[in-house]
Amino acid sequence: MSIASEIQDLNTNLTAAKNAVTAKGGTVGDTGLAGLASEIATIPSGGSIASYGTVKYTEGSVDKTVTMPNEEDFIELSFGVNNSDITINNTTVNKDWIKEVTVGDGVQYLPDNFLYGCTYLTTVNLPSTIHYIGDSVFQNCNSLNSPITLTNVVYIGANFLSACTNFNQPISMPKIERIENSFMSSCNAFNSSLVINDDCRVIGSSFLSNCIAFAQSI
Repeated sequence: MSIASEIQDLNTNLTAAKNAVTAKGGTVGDTGLAGLASEIATIPSGGSIASYGTVKYTEGSVDKTVTMPNEEDFIELSFGVNNSDITINNTTVNKDWIKEVTVGDGVQYLPDNFLYGCTYLTTVNLPSTIHYIGDSVFQNCNSLNSPITLTNVVYIGANFLSACTNFNQPISMPKIERIENSFMSSCNAFNSSLVINDDCRVIGSSFLSNCIAFAQSI
């Protein structure tokens, strides 16, 4: 390869890198490699997301709050089952201690098994930026009974809110395109309004199965 070709390839890669930084909220100008490196260093973990939210929990009789500054802390809420220890922002938290989770503005997805088996979780605060929800999110959260924002969600994985036996809050999904199997199955107390986008293309099997109290039109 000639020197000219190598320079051209370098310039192409540099342009692509600058575009990626801009997409993450950076403001790289025509400052060359040194400027690019400096700009990348200033971008918070997770791109333009300032915080992934907070977790409130009770350890013994003491109420505590831990922040989630990066994506790794956020994903930690997908690990383990009930009574498992997880590590959030260098803090050990037992999943049975968790009472309330607030997801940061700008987060677009909830990963598989997010808050699975948090049996004492009562409140979840979701931003309107959430678009995608993985499998088994909030499954077996027996104490959960707070409003859940799904206004911009287009996809919901299997077992969403499954076996949340005390959940009885209105659900509105005006942009949903696909709902996988066992949506809200065994939500025994659920008898609130349920709104689904007219253009929803797929609703999986066992939709609202064993929701013995549900008597509303959809």
